[in-house]
Amino acid sequence: MWVDDLQKRRNRAQAKLDEPKAGRSKADSVVKIRASEGQSVPPPITAPTAIEVLTCTRCATGFERLRVRGRKPTLCPECRL
Repeated sequence: MWVDDLQKRRNRAQAKLDEPKAGRSKADSVVKIRASEGQSVPPPITAPTAIEVLTCTRCATGFERLRVRGRKPTLCPECRL
C-alpha cells in the first residue's frame, strides 16, 4: 500500500525531471504575440538593486555589497584574504 504510493511519487518526480525545459516563461510568449500584432512592448521589469554599507569588525572600515539573502559578512574583502 504505502510502497505503491511511494513508487507513484517517485515516478511523478522522475517524469518532472525528465521533461525538456523550454526555458521560456509565459511573459516571453505574451511579448512575442504583442510584437507580432504591432503593439508596443513594455521593457522588462527588473528588481531594484540595493547596496548596503557594512562595517568590518577587524579594521572598522566601511565596505559596500549588493543586498542578498543570507548572512552578512563581518570582514571586508581586504581582511578576508
